[in-house]
Amino acid sequence: MSASDKVSRRSAMKAGLAALAGCAAASSALAQSDDSEPKLSKTRVHYQWKPSAQGSHCSICANFTAPSSCHIVEGVIAPNGYCLVFAPLDIDLNK
Repeated sequence: MSASDKVSRRSAMKAGLAALAGCAAASSALAQSDDSEPKLSKTRVHYQWKPSAQGSHCSICANFTAPSSCHIVEGVIAPNGYCLVFAPLDIDLNK
């Protein structure tokens, strides 16, 4: 083996750490689902803890996930809350 064929300990450690970092980044990216798009802040959607309009509240919104989350808005969401991205479920509120 010639002197140019030898690998220094330092270069081997650098290559190993770079490979490890690449594996960690790849596994982190694979762990995220397709639903992992960033959510909007409550401030941005003008979230309110109480509904502003009669009959418009989070528990009957298509984006609400019981008991207290939303597909679009970040953080804890109250079933009686309201925001600008309210999208009513296809239900009859008069029943």
